[in-house]
Amino acid sequence: MSLAKRKDGNFSRQNTEHPAGRGEGSHAPGFGPEAGRGWFDAVVKAVSPYRLQHAPANEEIEFAGDKPALLLAHRVLENLEKRAGLGEAATASVIDECLCEAVNYTLSKELALRLNGLLHPVRPHSFEQLAYMEDLLDRQKSLVFGIGPTGTGKTHLAMLAGIHLLAVNEIKHFVITRPHEVYDGEVVTPEIRSETRCDEQFAVFHDILHDVLGHDEIEMLIDNHRLQILPLGTLRGRTFNNSFILVDEAQSMSVKKMRMAVTRSGENARMVITGDPSQKELKSGEQSGLTHLLDMLKESSIARVHRFTSAQVIHNKSVAEIEALYAREDPAIFA
Repeated sequence: MSLAKRKDGNFSRQNTEHPAGRGEGSHAPGFGPEAGRGWFDAVVKAVSPYRLQHAPANEEIEFAGDKPALLLAHRVLENLEKRAGLGEAATASVIDECLCEAVNYTLSKELALRLNGLLHPVRPHSFEQLAYMEDLLDRQKSLVFGIGPTGTGKTHLAMLAGIHLLAVNEIKHFVITRPHEVYDGEVVTPEIRSETRCDEQFAVFHDILHDVLGHDEIEMLIDNHRLQILPLGTLRGRTFNNSFILVDEAQSMSVKKMRMAVTRSGENARMVITGDPSQKELKSGEQSGLTHLLDMLKESSIARVHRFTSAQVIHNKSVAEIEALYAREDPAIFA
């Protein structure tokens, strides 16, 4: 898909693998050539992991890339032109303001996802979230990872995807599991060690489900065995066909348990694994199965890996800032 600025000041978009249209310069009138590259670099960074390219030719410029990137570039240019019309120079702060407004509008309006089974559209808070959601909904992606700190939407979006896939009958079962994290001072009973009972650590799944579905719908899905919230230990020896499987808090799984879990996918099954490697709850010195698996898959095309940062925390601004501070600390103090 490509975007070109025409002489009438509007933009033309075409679905093509190569740049299609050309127009007069991409910089907004009154901003000068030096502003063109500044705003473009900011857009490229903001729209990652989507692709955006431009190819200058004399005084004309062409854009090519993925649809989300082109939509954002279009909106930023419109904002810059409005500011230029007010006589404002293209300072870094003006470019940043135009970009922030464009990102919010593009994600919440133009790229909102309307999914079956949900009352309200899903509005991504970042382009990484959008790409993550697209992979979760893609039947060709059988293994997807959501990696990063709490509050970045990894689990929430995975659950919304699972509900949608159930609603359109693309899967027969939505399976949710997680390991039991042993907290400081907790007495480890044989039942806890076997991980065969749901406990308070599973409450987050019910909270999300109640927010988007309601009690009656949840009970109906559970009674029909279409929604299964299972302790990790109950997965042993089972194969899940025609299923969407969410393995949450995977950083606190040993290598052995991760191997057991990731091999539960059967025919027409997909799996999403979420976790934050910096927050593992394991015996001292024990390697995280999540880190181990990601290392094994580095040179493989088997999985799609989405990595979120503390800057993408959406719980609230304070949480994002606190996570950023913790991210600077020595990882050893959390071991």
